[in-house]
Amino acid sequence: MKISSSIIYIFIFLLFCSTRLYAGDIPGIPIVQPPGLHEDFQIQLSNDFFSLLANADDFRTQQISLSAKLSDKWLFIFDQSLLTLRGAQYDQPDPIGTEGRLDQLSVSLAYQFYHQQHKSNIDQLLIGTGLRSYGNFDGARIQNGVHRMLNNDLVNLPYVDTERTDVVIWLRASKQHYFTSENKEVNSSLRLGYWLDGSALFTTDVQFDATLGAYGLLKLFDIDFWYGLRGDWREGYDRDIVQQSVAEHERGVSLALGFAYGSLRLETIGGVGDNDNSFGRLVLTASNDPGTDKSISGPTIAYQFGLLSPEVAIQNQLRWSPQESNKPYRVAWVFDYRYGTASTNDTATQFNISQQYVLGVDVSLASKSSADWLQPYFMIGAGYRSEYLEGQGVLASEQSNKVSSPVLVGDLGLRLYMAGKPNKWQLQFQLGLTGWVPLQSEQVDFNNQRVEVLKTDTSWTSGVSIMWQY
Repeated sequence: MKISSSIIYIFIFLLFCSTRLYAGDIPGIPIVQPPGLHEDFQIQLSNDFFSLLANADDFRTQQISLSAKLSDKWLFIFDQSLLTLRGAQYDQPDPIGTEGRLDQLSVSLAYQFYHQQHKSNIDQLLIGTGLRSYGNFDGARIQNGVHRMLNNDLVNLPYVDTERTDVVIWLRASKQHYFTSENKEVNSSLRLGYWLDGSALFTTDVQFDATLGAYGLLKLFDIDFWYGLRGDWREGYDRDIVQQSVAEHERGVSLALGFAYGSLRLETIGGVGDNDNSFGRLVLTASNDPGTDKSISGPTIAYQFGLLSPEVAIQNQLRWSPQESNKPYRVAWVFDYRYGTASTNDTATQFNISQQYVLGVDVSLASKSSADWLQPYFMIGAGYRSEYLEGQGVLASEQSNKVSSPVLVGDLGLRLYMAGKPNKWQLQFQLGLTGWVPLQSEQVDFNNQRVEVLKTDTSWTSGVSIMWQY
């Protein structure tokens, strides 16, 4: 065994021997998956909706993570977690100090300190540093806006007083190994192996997180499966009742089962024994594969489904490019429809229900260089927007009249190549910023007050689009 490879084993062994095992995701480190599956860009939605056990819809109730390779050595990670502690009575307030919510944002930069790869066998060690913040980052508005759209129960919880930002330092070691057979046909269709993974994170608030996992690997043609046990531990989460409850809930050894095919990864995790923690993750990836022809030059039609946040809305968009284009940009006509259920306060009692219809022009830039998997885009358009206010909870009997206005819309962002077939179809992931300017604002009567609606606003947008050449 080489000395450099021994570092991976020693680090994982020390984690195993250090203390009690818990279970949960560490925010701010790269997505936990076999190292051979990491791509240039990944976005993860982690939620107990994808779990093996019952959906608690509480504690780390939602987690969104993004990782992007900046170079062969450097990696950028962003994470947003919504933390909640529901009281015994879900539909009404509980005594002070028995329930609450808190939002968590993490951003870090990682350096690949060691990497050795031989065919499908990989040894890897990452080190990273960054910031972790706690406070009110619109988590209540996001959660309840989505719940209102899905007609789920609203979650009215007070924010606890914790507001702080800490420096984090972390490291992560992974080892992936596939066994080989003398039969080359077997190697190409069926392979077995194992994957070891360990992470540790320290903060200036004297918080300590760690994760340890041991998994079996199965590769069946182009599909990857992993299955095994994982455990995490948490120390130092005593500043408020929400952090304490989340750490306690994530305790215990868990069973993990996941698979990957193309640009999709899905993993579900359930507690073992007395551990009732359960969650799962959906991961979408985009990659710069120099050996893949990504050309789409003929007339195309594209459909995009997206989600706006924190001004929660769903987006349905059609793009039509009627002419063949060999230029470094593509122009398309756009029809864009959005339906919004934005929460306007943290108490889940007032929602802005909106509809927006827009016609416009979309311009995307298609590089012929090695960055052809990235397509910057912008869209401008005009249309019609309507809004009204709706009450929930103690204001359930309240509803304003609907008002409308002409609206100007602008989008700016990046589309990333996920999969496709040259000059046939292409699947893309999209991240961007959208803004809308109603040409006239209005005031409506709501809860014995005059409230302004149809205001200029912006929101982040993300989604998936598929484009066909016809």
